Amino acid sequence: SNNGRKVKLEKGQVLAGSPGTNLILLGGSVTAAGDGLIDVTEGNVAKEDTSLFPYHSYIVTEEGEGCVALSGCTVFVCG
Repeated sequence: SNNGRKVKLEKGQVLAGSPGTNLILLGGSVTAAGDGLIDVTEGNVAKEDTSLFPYHSYIVTEEGEGCVALSGCTVFVCG
């Protein structure tokens, strides 16, 4: 199913996706896990360990990429 869901992460947890997964940070702080997260909102690529912007839409391009929680956070995941 492609229905979106909110995922709560604790500090240090990794959220990994598959190609085409859409991630949107709703609250808290996360960094990119992998070098192929496309920031669709800005039109650029989020490199490994760089902070993701709240409410930006990110698309996973490689299996297992996603984000790492720097604090308790909520991420909207679709796909």
